[in-house]
Amino acid sequence: MKKRKRKKQVNKEPSSRLRTKILKIIALLVIATFFAALAFVIEQYQKRSQWVSPPLEPPSESGIQAAIHFYGQDVQRLSKKYDLPYSYLMALIMLESSGKRNPHPRFEKWVYLKLKAVQQGRLSHYENITRQDLKGLTDKQLRDLAKSWGPFQIMGYKSLKMGISVYDLNNYHALENGIRWINNEYGNLLRQGRYADAFHYHNTGHVIPRNGKIHTTDPTYIEKGLKYMKIFDQLSSTQIQQNK
Repeated sequence: MKKRKRKKQVNKEPSSRLRTKILKIIALLVIATFFAALAFVIEQYQKRSQWVSPPLEPPSESGIQAAIHFYGQDVQRLSKKYDLPYSYLMALIMLESSGKRNPHPRFEKWVYLKLKAVQQGRLSHYENITRQDLKGLTDKQLRDLAKSWGPFQIMGYKSLKMGISVYDLNNYHALENGIRWINNEYGNLLRQGRYADAFHYHNTGHVIPRNGKIHTTDPTYIEKGLKYMKIFDQLSSTQIQQNK
């Protein structure tokens, strides 16, 4: 009987070691899975925040300092990418959304009525939008196309020809999508230094007429824009000197 007891005690020792090893392996797998999941979450967050710098203690909800805080670095990067003047893009953000980080879309009823007429066949087209472009859209989708979105307040229906969703004018891609539209639509005016024409085009869809009559919604829109450009040019020069 004593010999049998000894055999049982000997058999328990490797079994206990095996359980310990298994528990260690399981613990290592759990830790590895946790860190892999954490790395994935961090990567996705970085992807979502790469277009607009996250706010850290914003100076105010709107204004020049807010515009610089929320958009400055990203606009500098994108202005170089698309060969567009930084001061113009920042001035436009001030004009259209007062430098706010998340500006509310503005509904334009007259644009909605035009789009509705095109969809129903009562109007052949609105700008370059045809009935085919609006086929199958709900009334809510039509209303969203009749809103202006993002820091540059780009009209929603512009997204149709850009090959993007209207909501891509208002999410973390909004800044680059807006600048890409500006570049494709009237970037040459900016590269030629025709800033007054560029402001007029953004607001009305065409350059200043030969008779010089301004058609912007706000008669001082261009004047304000040019003043903002000077401010951002001065601020940019100051920042460059401080960084030397």
